[in-house]
Amino acid sequence: SKDILGGIEENAFIPGITRLEDEKLSEVFAICENLDSKAKEQADEIAMNITELTKEGLSLVSKADAKSVARRQEIQTIRNHLNARLDSILNEISKEAEGSIPEFNAENIDTENTEYIFYKPLLYRTGNDSTYVHGTVLVKITTESLLRQIDNEKNLIINTCIIVLLIALVLAFLSTYFMASLIVRPIRKLASHVAMIRDTEDMEKLSGRTIAIRSKDEIGMLGDTVNEMTRGLVEAAVQSKNLTLGKDIQTKFIPLEIKDGITMTTGKLAAKGADFFSYYAGADELSGDYFDYKQLDDKHYAIIKCDVSGHGVPAALIMVEVATLFLNSFKNWNMRNPNQGINIAP
Repeated sequence: SKDILGGIEENAFIPGITRLEDEKLSEVFAICENLDSKAKEQADEIAMNITELTKEGLSLVSKADAKSVARRQEIQTIRNHLNARLDSILNEISKEAEGSIPEFNAENIDTENTEYIFYKPLLYRTGNDSTYVHGTVLVKITTESLLRQIDNEKNLIINTCIIVLLIALVLAFLSTYFMASLIVRPIRKLASHVAMIRDTEDMEKLSGRTIAIRSKDEIGMLGDTVNEMTRGLVEAAVQSKNLTLGKDIQTKFIPLEIKDGITMTTGKLAAKGADFFSYYAGADELSGDYFDYKQLDDKHYAIIKCDVSGHGVPAALIMVEVATLFLNSFKNWNMRNPNQGINIAP
């Protein structure tokens, strides 16, 4: 390649002769020289044993007796074992020496220095050669593409995190809005319903006006309570109207003045020889109080004053019954005809 040709003096690469000149490789070459000495220390004895066994095996090649054949097989087995052991030692030495210039750290990649030369010494034994290092595999790489890929992945992760965060925020907002709607909407309905009750003068018009809240929580219980309150107000309004109507009917039995269609609290009767004045104000809406005065003729007057024990509807009913008896009793009263009405003559 152009990189190799740029590091040699010749115009062409000649295997085994051409040397690659590079300032960064001087350290690699020094390591290889030290490796050969280290390999000799650990492998020379095994190599010599292999050489001696090889010579002995060669001397037995021409012999066909059983003892020689068995010895050759034994030698071959020992040689295989020693060769395997030798290869293991040389591979271990080679692995210990492999590395990069500058040192590459996968956990902390240098972003400024992007060029690395990875090397691996080649150690093996050929024949009776006492040299073990026969070369070095060099690989020059750049981490620019790796750094770009890391940056791209980092940006992808950041963008993904931002998108996920935005989605999470949107979902959180929607869920919060939804939950708030579930809570606020019934409260608004309750507030509107209570305001409607407040602004209604005739509570009887609230009949059938209920609020529907489907939730089974405290807000639903509050809605049921408001509905019960509404029904109570309607019933109270109906009862109040009935009491008012009952009071109007009750006062018609009492001699009170009527002005502009409204029954007053006072009444009077100016007659020859007698003046009657009355005032009525019941303690309750309905009561058992009753009085009346009636001119029978020029000389006679009928007067009644009674108070039925108790209050409310029962007392009022008894009062109406008493008033009816009084009015009917003196309706056709006549002093000359005692059979008509009631004769109260002495």
